[in-house]
Amino acid sequence: MFELDNDYPHYTTILPDSKVEVKYRPYKIKEDNILKYAAQSGADEDYEDAIKQIIYNCSTVNVSEISNVDYEWLFLKIHAASNNNIVDIIFNVDDCENEKCEGTVPGYFDINEVEIVKSKQQIPFKQRGNTYIIQVTDKIGLQLKKVTTVENDDYQTLYNSLVSIYDADKIYPKSAVPFDKFSEFIDELPKYIALEIKKFFEFEESSVKCKAYGKCLQCKRYFEEDIIGLQSFFE
Repeated sequence: MFELDNDYPHYTTILPDSKVEVKYRPYKIKEDNILKYAAQSGADEDYEDAIKQIIYNCSTVNVSEISNVDYEWLFLKIHAASNNNIVDIIFNVDDCENEKCEGTVPGYFDINEVEIVKSKQQIPFKQRGNTYIIQVTDKIGLQLKKVTTVENDDYQTLYNSLVSIYDADKIYPKSAVPFDKFSEFIDELPKYIALEIKKFFEFEESSVKCKAYGKCLQCKRYFEEDIIGLQSFFE
């Protein structure tokens, strides 16, 4: 995470999920190169790692502790500050009326028009603020938050999401639950709880969304498309 330099421009934004105000700066040449190298590799995991590194370098937030929608929102804000709020893209078109159409159309979207959309799917868990409750028994449960970083170790990924464990008598915040004790606790849970945890990681309550515009250079027809999720923005 960066430390503010008064001689370097910086901005603030409210993360849409956590409602936390964070500061960020434009990325520099070295960080732009991180993105270029990732784009050259063509691997999704390299691109994701590059974005996480840029958020870590250019903001005051710990990227491993924010939700996916906060992560997407913040990167778009950093990208706009670093380059331009207008991003050029290519539409793939399969219904152009002109036979000379190459199947692609130049277009753009405006980062300043990005909005947050809620999933139409019913939330499968009880909520407490911006956290979620997985009920283990009538008296025991897990309080989890959405985070972006997925570790190679599933236990570590789940631990990163942990807010607290509670029983009938007490709430145990994450700071009071060492990782090894947490792993032992998870190992003792019934199988059906593993399915609930899997459902938790698969469910996304919110996404970033923006309208993209394009124009066919052959037939002059205009195109519009809703793009949802960070990966779709830069495909």
